[in-house]
Amino acid sequence: SLPKPKGRGMQLHKTPVHELADTYGIDVHTPKSLKKSVEEQEKFATLNVDVAIVAAYGLLLPTAVLNAPKYGCLNIHGSLLPRWRGASPIQHAVWKGDKVSGITIMQMDEGMDTGDMILKVETPITPETTAQSLFDDLSQMGGGAVLDILKNIETLKVEKQDDALATHAPMLKKTDGEIDMNSSAHDIDCQIRGLNPWPGTFVQGPKGRVKILKAHVEDDTIAFDLIQPEGKKSMDYKSAQNGGYL
Repeated sequence: SLPKPKGRGMQLHKTPVHELADTYGIDVHTPKSLKKSVEEQEKFATLNVDVAIVAAYGLLLPTAVLNAPKYGCLNIHGSLLPRWRGASPIQHAVWKGDKVSGITIMQMDEGMDTGDMILKVETPITPETTAQSLFDDLSQMGGGAVLDILKNIETLKVEKQDDALATHAPMLKKTDGEIDMNSSAHDIDCQIRGLNPWPGTFVQGPKGRVKILKAHVEDDTIAFDLIQPEGKKSMDYKSAQNGGYL
């Protein structure tokens, strides 16, 4: 993906993949659009690659790009398709209380995660799983799975998705993090873990917004373990109460 501005000076910083590619002298292209640029499409076609692997790539791939590689474009998607198509499958799996997640290696088409499935690998979601921990697990699983697939690229079998079973995981917004304290303890706990680290979860306290960094369910009651009042350092629940933040 494109280098992104960071820090006080908003200087452009390359992604870790970009940095690693530079280390090995691998060419890196970061077009702002593939769909609108015929030049970029033609540049990709001239690479004459056997297969393209896509993971969490923010640009739409037009037909010319999808069809350029000999074996097409494969996507490492962070859910067990057709469940959680879209931009935030990992977060939604935890947030909505799924018991299992995984990765799907799929053949890309022009739809949103609608292509034929090649391989699925599952992993459980536990009461301790956060979006970040699941992301880390799926990254390892996806990397290993796609290497196995590449060894057998000429004889791959595919399975069509059942669109009737599809669910959608839209791009997350900061407002998704607001906790409704009338929800069940289970649902609040899943929301806190599913939106960790971004956009994070919060409640409105007497002195302003309070981030909920960690919690657990105890006797069907949600218990906040670590919180952070606006403009303050993180603290435990008792300290937050004593300070009048909750």
